[in-house]
Amino acid sequence: RFGGIRQVGRIQLFRNMTNVITKMGDALQQILGANADTPPDQFSANILVCGSLSGGTGSGASLDIAYIVRQLIHSRFNAYETNLKLYGMFLMPECIIQHAKKDLSDTRHRELRANAFAAMKEIDYWMRQEVHGDVLTVRYPGLQAEWNCRPFNYLGYLGHTWENGI
Repeated sequence: RFGGIRQVGRIQLFRNMTNVITKMGDALQQILGANADTPPDQFSANILVCGSLSGGTGSGASLDIAYIVRQLIHSRFNAYETNLKLYGMFLMPECIIQHAKKDLSDTRHRELRANAFAAMKEIDYWMRQEVHGDVLTVRYPGLQAEWNCRPFNYLGYLGHTWENGI
């Protein structure tokens, strides 16, 4: 069984990177194509990356997806980083646990929460990039880049209940 393992999700992204880049690039071109003739300093885009941090794919690949989107916007539209607003919105484990069609074991609960915790730690580290100043160098098949910015401009986590318990 490989489902729900963060690094397997990330490895699968790498294994399929050429296809992922092509499909994401085509989708961005279709969505943002009207902006193709816009001068780079006037280009703007708001993009939402969403998923779950409980399983393998979302928890393992969310950072990669954010940086791939940034790279594609930059390379395909020659757009300035300041004109791109990338939003991250991710479901937390309780959403999955509360709405599972079957009862999940305590072990599975712990696995889902561990995936989310690890993903949140990674996201938190890179969301504070201005503080530590580290540069993220990525070398994907067919795509290389160095990033000295946050993966998301805005980030939110969605739980099962509201803050006031509703």
